[in-house]
Amino acid sequence: MRSLAADEAPLRITEVPYIKHKHEEIPARLIKGNPKVRSLSYCTKCHQEARDKGIFDDDTVLIPGHGRWDD
Repeated sequence: MRSLAADEAPLRITEVPYIKHKHEEIPARLIKGNPKVRSLSYCTKCHQEARDKGIFDDDTVLIPGHGRWDD
């Protein structure tokens, strides 16, 4: 939330500056062009431990059809 301006209230998680920054190096073909992912809004498609443990760190990212993501 610190990445938002005081008067900013994004309607989608994909509009949060921090989220956009953290994902900017990932090619669109691995997200939007990937039928198993389709959008950054499907966090648990790549963040394998997000649903059960609430972990969204880089170490647990597996992009469907691609594999581990190392930035």
